[in-house]
Amino acid sequence: MPKSIAVIPVLAALAATGCAARGHDAPSVPAPAGEPPVTAQVPQPVAGTEPETGPAAAQAAPEPPATYTVHFAPGSAELDAVQRDLLARHAEYLVAHPRAMLAVTGHADPRGSAAANLELSRRRAEAVAAVLREHGVEAGRLIVDGLGEAAAGEAGPGQWAQQRRVDLEYLDDYRLGRR
Repeated sequence: MPKSIAVIPVLAALAATGCAARGHDAPSVPAPAGEPPVTAQVPQPVAGTEPETGPAAAQAAPEPPATYTVHFAPGSAELDAVQRDLLARHAEYLVAHPRAMLAVTGHADPRGSAAANLELSRRRAEAVAAVLREHGVEAGRLIVDGLGEAAAGEAGPGQWAQQRRVDLEYLDDYRLGRR
């Protein structure tokens, strides 16, 4: 076969690719005498190479749980299974939002000495931070502090249970007004 006739199928394939990219049908090229006509094959997209669209792609990153307070028993810095589950959901949010930071602030009720309450509030905050780190949150994204009884809220036996807590406060770009 002469070289000029052998080039025709190649040119037809190139033309078909250009037409397919513009939404046109692939042309048929007349074949040399005695051969069937050549119709270029339009390349098909490879599965999985295009970005996903639709509901799966629109799935949003998790939001933090509605609860931002972890309560403790008197004199304790121990977390139960319910509290650990809550903290796991907060960790999931933090992992999904790598620019977010979290202030973890411990408190104590006024019973006991000021020094003991300060130490207890710090242990409570550190217990919460430890669970978050166990779930993949980097330590540098947590601001951990204990305030003792100083900023625990209203005083009195009726409020003591509410004072034995750790507060969680997100410090991400959205809440800081940077988005």
